[in-house]
Amino acid sequence: KLTERWRLRAGLSRTEHDNSSQESRVSDATMDGTEFGVRYLTPGRSEFGVRHETVDALLPIQQLVNGAPVDNSYRQQQVSVFARWPVTAEVLLRASLGEVSRDHKQLPERDYSDSIHSFGADWQAADSLRFGITRSRGISQYEQVNVGLVVLESLDFRASWEITEKLAVTLNQLNGNRRYLADPALALSPSEPRTEDVNMTQLELSYLAADFLTLGFDWRSDARTSPVQFGDYDANVVTLRIR
Repeated sequence: KLTERWRLRAGLSRTEHDNSSQESRVSDATMDGTEFGVRYLTPGRSEFGVRHETVDALLPIQQLVNGAPVDNSYRQQQVSVFARWPVTAEVLLRASLGEVSRDHKQLPERDYSDSIHSFGADWQAADSLRFGITRSRGISQYEQVNVGLVVLESLDFRASWEITEKLAVTLNQLNGNRRYLADPALALSPSEPRTEDVNMTQLELSYLAADFLTLGFDWRSDARTSPVQFGDYDANVVTLRIR
């Protein structure tokens, strides 16, 4: 916190991925990240800022591609500007726009650089009813892919309703498209990158049975459409929670 209006953010991180199976050890990675950002708060509660992030990923197990070892280590940089604008007491607009690049230690043919964005809005329709929608594009943080990368374009809708003081329900719907890039095997061949469409619907129910006991029910449906043989799937998962 520099002043009442200016805020500074900086951070360091380290993430390690280790696989026990021999086939997956090529994805073992140590990722060191840095983050720096500054934002300004206006008297009307709006926020404007800029953020810069870097990731240095070391993948110590080289991958054999056409009999030749390939080092999949890379450096990723991302810079973006962002804003949050409370249009009214009930409506908040969110926006982020930037550029991301990933440079590999070997095979620069698979280096990636492109724009990223996230635009969304939140609406407090009533004290107990909220809606949110987000349209985004960028490198996915949730796909467990270290050798290569996944670009995800998605539209996410979320609604939550506190039916009573004890009972709440949340609905989340996501539609997206994934593109799998920077695979060293594809960099040496004329093959087109793999793409697939994904859809996810999730319903969460939460009931406060007592001050010390919360009961939960989650239902999630996932579907994927892929050009790869046997790549399509439909899955339904039900989870019961007690805490």
